[in-house]
Amino acid sequence: MKYNFKLVWLLVFGLMVSEGFAKPRVTLNQNPITHNHQTGSIVTIQRVSINANSINSIFQNTGIFNQNTALQNRPGFEWPKFGGKHACFTAGLSIGCYINDSLAQVMASYRGEYSPGYWNAAGAYVTNPDFKIYNVYATSTADNNPDYANWDKMVPFGAPYVDINRNGQYDPGVDKPGVKNAGQTAFIVLTDGDVSQRSTGEGFGGGIVAPLLKVQIALTIWAYDSPGLEDLQFVNWEVINRGSNIWKKTYMGVVVDPDLGDATDDYIGCDTTQNMGYCYNADNNDGDYGINPPAFGMDYFKSPVNRQTGDTLGLTSFVFFTNTGSAPPPCESDPNGEPIPAYRMLSGVKKDGSPFLNPLTTPPSPTKFVYTGNPETNGGWTEAKGSVQNCGGTTGITVNVNPAGDRRFIFNSGADDFEVAPNDTQNIVLAQFVARGNSNLNSATLVKRLSETAQKIYDADFEVTPPPPAPQVSPVFTPTVPGQCNITLNWTDISESYRYWDSVFFLPGDSNIYEFQGYEIYEINNQANTFPNFSDPLTIPGGANNVKLVAIYDIRDGIGAVVDTFSTGVQVLVNGTPQVQYAPFPVLPPYSYPTPAGFPNTGIFRSVTLTSTQFPENYGGVSAFVYGQTYNFAVMAYGVSKSNKIRRGFRLVRNSLTGQSVGYTPVAPPIGTTFEMKNNDTLNTDKRDLGVIPIVKNQNVLLNAKYRVLFGSTDTTY
Repeated sequence: MKYNFKLVWLLVFGLMVSEGFAKPRVTLNQNPITHNHQTGSIVTIQRVSINANSINSIFQNTGIFNQNTALQNRPGFEWPKFGGKHACFTAGLSIGCYINDSLAQVMASYRGEYSPGYWNAAGAYVTNPDFKIYNVYATSTADNNPDYANWDKMVPFGAPYVDINRNGQYDPGVDKPGVKNAGQTAFIVLTDGDVSQRSTGEGFGGGIVAPLLKVQIALTIWAYDSPGLEDLQFVNWEVINRGSNIWKKTYMGVVVDPDLGDATDDYIGCDTTQNMGYCYNADNNDGDYGINPPAFGMDYFKSPVNRQTGDTLGLTSFVFFTNTGSAPPPCESDPNGEPIPAYRMLSGVKKDGSPFLNPLTTPPSPTKFVYTGNPETNGGWTEAKGSVQNCGGTTGITVNVNPAGDRRFIFNSGADDFEVAPNDTQNIVLAQFVARGNSNLNSATLVKRLSETAQKIYDADFEVTPPPPAPQVSPVFTPTVPGQCNITLNWTDISESYRYWDSVFFLPGDSNIYEFQGYEIYEINNQANTFPNFSDPLTIPGGANNVKLVAIYDIRDGIGAVVDTFSTGVQVLVNGTPQVQYAPFPVLPPYSYPTPAGFPNTGIFRSVTLTSTQFPENYGGVSAFVYGQTYNFAVMAYGVSKSNKIRRGFRLVRNSLTGQSVGYTPVAPPIGTTFEMKNNDTLNTDKRDLGVIPIVKNQNVLLNAKYRVLFGSTDTTY
């Protein structure tokens, strides 16, 4: 008998369903702008999950991201992945400008006014089913992913690829779709050509149907599963003016509703030295994330260039608006359906044109950058030092300490003299990321540090230190007693040829060469919401309860356990200046994990047979593996650098834990089934002189047949 047990792991969904939208609670103002209420949009909503690393975020073909519109009023930036907790509710790129003295906009915050397609040479909007979100993983091929097979359709519109043969053109079957070394890449072409997408309920301005910008955007999203980059995603908007009119007084802004866990207890801030905005919890106990909640941030790495002055604009303002349901001052409330107030906020002022004021100066001074201080040290202006609620001018009520609340921030780049000529192209490259420290305020510090890491990746043209190729794991079962079984994990040897010379983060003379060293095998608690980040020891102690180390198989060469240097999360005074404290931490086995049996110098094996679960509490106290129950495992390959010039945190690279997670549900064979040969049995052969030792790896698919082994051109049947 032949029984196939196939694992289907749905990492990506592209659901074609109707729109859902609910969050902004506002009243539409009256203004002299031509509006169109959205009725019967021709755009069929498509959503794709970007989840190659520890983040699971949703991108939609109307220009919004981090929101799950398939579920009414639900956030869509989940961290950690599949943990049920979210660090951002929604975001999107909004553009406002003047064309022939008339305000033009295309907005994306809660609904999105973009549509898939392009502008042709005649100035007509064109779309067809080819214009969709294309999504590929590092493991994708033309055989297992139609988006990979059809990537060539989008290359003329800017879809990235790795030019393997370096001939300057995309060759299907030779070149590789996606961003180099990325674990996942998604791509779509968007325009403002479908006026049925205009909506006064967009959430941030919205509803203008004329004039059109005739913008075309090549949008690329990607993520790495490399160590240290597991909590980062990157977004690139290539913005092209396909119209015949100049965009004048142009402002582009990423509108963000962070909703860090519980949406009602957030603070925000910005770091102008890093072109960065972020959200952190106002206290140390979040309603969703609990004690020591994380912080969420975004950072501009590339911003528009003002052709008139030659200046790179960078972050030109960081301002906020507040959920109308929280009764903020009128000039600080949601500008939903209010195009002119929304445009003003893109320029860095309040809805009525009043400036934001810094309360720490006397008198309070106008600024376009709010909350630029350091939350952990409380240096400078933070939300803990209040704000000025001024509408209609530069005087108002001073609040000494801001109450926590539902924050939204706008991350802007533009200027009154910034013009975008026909066929001019502007680029915005942004990263979004999460970090968790030993307090809500320390998380704000760590998210800034993660921004610095992301900047290094950008400065190195997105070259990263790739981990070994991920082992391809095939679980199988072996019956034991009625209703129970053992589980064997088998994997390929694809990781073992790994050798990588890191000349990006190290000088060539440093000889920082990573080589394959072994495998780590873990069982993962399928009821868990939080998992350790092995690249950050501070995240491990609590998460270690949800991920149990089963075995380490390493090369017998004396390297064995690996120690590296990391931040302790504590600052110490050195000559009166706060400095980050570093200390050695074990990274293999990971910090706080016990040493498994046989390690070090265990030797390299490509299978492990498990007789019991590490989490019997999930299965009614039964330790044995039971048919019909689902168990989660991860097999991770790792490489080690022997360089004497290694930097902190770079000694070891490994596959992503969440990226390697494999769920397996053993299913009992039909009653009466017997197995003459079982897993790990050796088959007899009369050709032992050829060095053939056949071993059964999956008894459930073993056939009563002859098997053929080829050595070069020799064809031998057994």
